[in-house]
Amino acid sequence: KPGPAAEEAQVQEEIREILSSYPGTSNEGLTFLGDRIGETLTGETAQVVINLFGNDFEVLDKAAGEVAAVLHGQSGAVDVQVKSPPGSPRIVARLKPEALLQHGCRSVEVLEAIQTAFQGTEAAQVFDGSRVFPVIVVLAPEWRTSPALLGELPITTASGRRLPLRELADVFTAPGRFSLFHDGSRRLQTVTCNVKEGVDIASFVSAARSAVESKVKLPAGVYAEWGGEADQQSAAQRELLIQGGIALVVIVMLLSLVFRSAGEVGLVLANVPFALIGGLLAALAGGGVLSIGSLVGFVKLFGISMRNSIMMVSHYGHLVEKEG
Repeated sequence: KPGPAAEEAQVQEEIREILSSYPGTSNEGLTFLGDRIGETLTGETAQVVINLFGNDFEVLDKAAGEVAAVLHGQSGAVDVQVKSPPGSPRIVARLKPEALLQHGCRSVEVLEAIQTAFQGTEAAQVFDGSRVFPVIVVLAPEWRTSPALLGELPITTASGRRLPLRELADVFTAPGRFSLFHDGSRRLQTVTCNVKEGVDIASFVSAARSAVESKVKLPAGVYAEWGGEADQQSAAQRELLIQGGIALVVIVMLLSLVFRSAGEVGLVLANVPFALIGGLLAALAGGGVLSIGSLVGFVKLFGISMRNSIMMVSHYGHLVEKEG
């Protein structure tokens, strides 16, 4: 429903409460713009991203679970997720080497039959004028989802005998994973979370990182990288402050050329801190969080107050020198 922006955080919280009542699910509350910005910055939609790198997915899963548990306990954390959790069911066909040897069957023949059953094999072609359509043979869907039925899959041995797959392999269900993450040829598991409205992201990340480092001992060969909106915001703040400092030095040099008096230059610059007091009070009234937008506003306020100071001091100089 259309409504004021101030109600956005409340609506997201209500949605989270409803979705959290469904066990076995994970959810994330996002705005459309936040989703697009997050994916552009880090490839993830969440504000805080912890990437765990290592060689063993089982070890990474355990470490990611411990990190997620710590994040759950942090004040202001919402939508904590392990991005690729294990547990997706799969059917496993584990060959029996002794049975293969006993029946004179090669393992590649059994694997090719299983591959045909699940991925299909081109058995013929149908011609329609100049167009050619392949005929694919594949096992029926109900057989591909049942270990018992899959165990009855007939396998033809080298001697021409037909044996059910269960005679040559153990067919059973086991937990697996629906996706494998890699980055730069390194195996990757990702933990993400968002931050409640009104909580400073930089402060949250600092506290969360300290908590994770003190409570989670990463196994040998596993290391973590923190990313997300907080890192991007810190980098943008540093860049803005550096460029603002360079601009301030250039402004002082230009003022020295124009006024040729240290007293007048000092008078112009002395007016700037007083002009920023209103902006600081407004930031404190808004929760004390300095966003990139707030810093850009301070830069603009700095420019306006500097312009007004130059105009006033120049006018005072004109009154003294020209009009006595």
